[in-house]
Amino acid sequence: MASVTQRVEKFKQPYGGFLSPNDFTKTVFDDGIELYSEENIYASLVGIAVDYLIRFMTGTSAEEAFKISLIGSQYMKQENKAKEFIKHIKGLDDQSIIYTCKLVGYDVCARVGTFRYKPVEDINPDENTVSNIRTMVNRSLSFWEHSGPIIKEGFTFELAYTPTITCGDGDYLTEDTLWDLKVSKNSPTSTHTLQLLVYYILGLRSIHLEFQNIKKLGIYNPRLNIAYLLENSKIDSSLIKEVATYVVGVHSPLERVETHMHAKEWVIVSPDGKTYRCSNLKHWLREHEHLLDGTVTQASDGIRKIKYSLQGKRKNKSYHWKGWQLLEWGDN
Repeated sequence: MASVTQRVEKFKQPYGGFLSPNDFTKTVFDDGIELYSEENIYASLVGIAVDYLIRFMTGTSAEEAFKISLIGSQYMKQENKAKEFIKHIKGLDDQSIIYTCKLVGYDVCARVGTFRYKPVEDINPDENTVSNIRTMVNRSLSFWEHSGPIIKEGFTFELAYTPTITCGDGDYLTEDTLWDLKVSKNSPTSTHTLQLLVYYILGLRSIHLEFQNIKKLGIYNPRLNIAYLLENSKIDSSLIKEVATYVVGVHSPLERVETHMHAKEWVIVSPDGKTYRCSNLKHWLREHEHLLDGTVTQASDGIRKIKYSLQGKRKNKSYHWKGWQLLEWGDN
């Protein structure tokens, strides 16, 4: 059992890596601001703080943006303290950033285990650290204005995990690009690019139909203020299959997509994430009309539009109907 990060860090890649960072197109942005060279809290905490504040500043509720931190606080039976911290997070003022750094100290409890927990009271970012975090968040907000909008953030990969990779969450999706956020002082490594490719493979297998439109893989680093981008068409299909087989642990990265055309039943996902299977869509909808936000006919038409969109038969594509999604489809 391993997360995406744990798996790619331990996997021995061929010389140069599966995806060379040099294959990515580099775009440098210049805002005229130079970051302070030293920060007084762990780099991992800075990275999480930047990520979650970006989500919060782009409109996600504080409870949703910091949900993993809140879960971690429950493991330590300190949820009341975490809720007090979150009340102080209002924007990018000093106090908000200080309490953000304390709050994300609980993340490790949810992601790794409580044995790695360090008292959050001891997390006290200094002025330089607070300033750097503010600058990196502002840079990211400017970047998303240029490269967005963001259509999904902080997502997991339901129905895609394997015995080899049992957890992991992606950072950001725009209309045609899967983005990973890094705040390292160094350029991306082959471990970073492999992590991004694994997210893409999991995304194709997951319930998130938006991945069918992803044409590029990208890494954005607000510390360096550089974006790295690679078109999927430049990645050899045999390489993707090799990574899917040996790193992710599946026969084909597209096996969920490839079964669509041969499916004998419909597989749909409700707005609350529950998966349902049926051989006759309209009959199932009639029997479960109480679950629908609309009539049976509206639901049937909406879900069939998703099917036609996935088949490339609709000009105005639709991948959701009132929160319902389609994974596989039959004939009835």
